[in-house]
Parts: sequence; C-alpha cells; structure tokens
Amino acid sequence: GGVGDWGASPRMVPRVVPDTMDQAEIRRQLEGLYGQRGRCEADLEALDKEVESTKEDVGRCQTEKEKLLAELEGRVGVRKGLDADLDKIAPILRKAQKSVRDITKRELDEVRRLPDPPRPIRRTLELVHLILHADRRDAQRHKPDWEREVKRTLASKGLVRQILDYDTNMLVEARAL
Repeated sequence: GGVGDWGASPRMVPRVVPDTMDQAEIRRQLEGLYGQRGRCEADLEALDKEVESTKEDVGRCQTEKEKLLAELEGRVGVRKGLDADLDKIAPILRKAQKSVRDITKRELDEVRRLPDPPRPIRRTLELVHLILHADRRDAQRHKPDWEREVKRTLASKGLVRQILDYDTNMLVEARAL
C-alpha cells in the first residue's frame, strides 16, 4: 500500500499523505510544521509573560486605587470635621463681626487719646495694627510704636471696614509675623 496505509485496510484509516508525495517533501513539510509549532510556542510564552506583567500592573493599580480611596476617605473625614468646626465657629464669627461693626469713631478716638492704655488694650491694638499691615516688611521686624503707628491706624478712615474685609491670606504670606 501507500505511505498513509499503516498496514490497515483503506476503509479504516484515511490516507494522511497522498501517494504522490515523496519522503523528502514530507520531511520538508514536517520541518515547516515543527518550525511553526516552535514559533507558536514562543508566541504563547511571550503572551504568558505579557499576561503575567499585566496581572502585576493590575495588582499595582488596585493597590494604588485602594490607597487613593483610603486617602479620599480620610480627607472626607477631615472635611466633615472641618465643616463641623465651621458650624461651631460661624456664630462666634458673626458675633465678632457685629461687635467690630458696632465700634464707633468716638470710641476709637477715646482709645487713641490714651497716653498709656491698659496692657491688654494696647497689645490687642498693636496686634490689629500688625495684622492690617502684615504685607509691610517693617511690620514683621519690630513692635509697632504706639504714638507713631498704632494711633495712626486707629485714626485711619474705614478702619472698621478694613478689619471686616481683611484677607487672611496676607497672614499666610507674612509668616514672620
């Protein structure tokens, strides 16, 4: 029989190789198939490595996601705490703002005329002067002079409005104060 017979009857085993192929052609085709198989195995191995690398990337991303979510939860907690603090502070701030709005020119003139005001009043007004002038270099370097600087601040037009409209970012920028 033919090459594909394998010693069995033709009806039981189909012909694998046509009778017209010679041994050399069969070997060439087998070598080609083995080469393809090798390339396929190499491709599969590369894909396996890529899959493993992708799994590692996914794991790192998942870990980073968990860290970011935990950080976000922490920030949300901080935010809630700050909101609660602000809710407590808001009435105090409104009361302080009302007290400042209620200061009259006559009251400021009365304090300004004092040659040596009581220490708590003097220190408070020196602090007001420093805060309002935090953007000045000289305000950051020395205690303000009562006669020359603080009294001038007390006499300034719109002092109450200056206090109420004060931009607190000035204090952040004037760290030395």
